[in-house]
Amino acid sequence: MQIIPAVLATSEQQYREDINKLVLSKSFSEGWVHIDLADNKFVQNQTIDPEIIQKFPTNLRKEAHLMMKHPMQTIYKLINLQFNRVIIHIESDNMRSGPVDYIRDELWDLEEAQIESGLAIKPGTSLSWLEPYFNEVDVVLIMSIEPGFQGQPFIDDSLGKVKQLVKMRSNGNYQFKIGVDGGVKDKNVKQIADAGADYLVVGSYLFQGDGDIDKNLEKLRKAL
Repeated sequence: MQIIPAVLATSEQQYREDINKLVLSKSFSEGWVHIDLADNKFVQNQTIDPEIIQKFPTNLRKEAHLMMKHPMQTIYKLINLQFNRVIIHIESDNMRSGPVDYIRDELWDLEEAQIESGLAIKPGTSLSWLEPYFNEVDVVLIMSIEPGFQGQPFIDDSLGKVKQLVKMRSNGNYQFKIGVDGGVKDKNVKQIADAGADYLVVGSYLFQGDGDIDKNLEKLRKAL
């Protein structure tokens, strides 16, 4: 089970501190980091922008989670910053049934740039929204909290959603990975893994307490 630490920073100082903790950790110094970017329109929170990320280069492989109403402009910036994976919300640019499929355009832009692509889905959105894109994405990210803020409790219905997605993937012989993001902790991590998730995005649990992310990761590993 892959565990990817999540950084949701609303200031340059917070971003710098969280990235430094990961770089200095024994567990994540050469791994992935999941960076949440929000525009205060799609969700009621505004994070740092890509210009701040550019100021603090790192060898960590970067996965961006765009909680944005119109993510295309930001995608171009992340391509220039050599992100390894970019995940957009299926609910963003909500004009998929119109003459232009903005979601597909964004996925194609990422493929052309040789960057892995992903689609995230809110707790209240049906998985059927994702089906037209199953052949085109590398990752589907199940949100197990309402996106926008860390520290929320895990939504138990998400387990059923993960199981359903596993069946849909198997029935269609699709190749995408399944991620789960939100409210992951030692008390529920085994259930999420057993439901069929391939990787977990963990934010507040890893940075809690004294901020010893190696110690908090070990608690997750023991629970698994």
